[in-house]
Amino acid sequence: PDINGTGICYRRLNGKTGSDGTCNATTLATLGTDGNKSGLWGTVFDYGDIVGKSVCSTTQGTENTAASTAQNSSLTTEFNAQTGVGESALSSSQIYCWCKMESVAGESRASSWVFRFTFGDSGSCAYTCAYDCARFVRNNADSRTPMFNTAQ
Repeated sequence: PDINGTGICYRRLNGKTGSDGTCNATTLATLGTDGNKSGLWGTVFDYGDIVGKSVCSTTQGTENTAASTAQNSSLTTEFNAQTGVGESALSSSQIYCWCKMESVAGESRASSWVFRFTFGDSGSCAYTCAYDCARFVRNNADSRTPMFNTAQ
């Protein structure tokens, strides 16, 4: 996980879509249609794309630190309530952005949720979290390492 990625794509919870045009067709199909509010993201690496999830949570964390078993469960519950629904599903206290790896190069490699950032309000989290997950996984080995270390 030491070598940085080369590109990103993401589906923000507020319905905005982003991509630098480098994610492959399989990754884009996994993320789904533009504007779907899924909170999913992808990052392009030489060895294949990493695809993951983002969530805006009420659970606070420490940057680049994996969630506990109990936290993983509640974060997944929050993700399931948000994905596809988007920002309207968020409470004002869901300001903590968490990221989770789901696959590497098409192979299932689910990690624990890893804490990314605290936002000032849930709207900012909805706008930025999926993008932040993709960008930090692409550019920051400190973000990737806890994902790879907890991958099943």
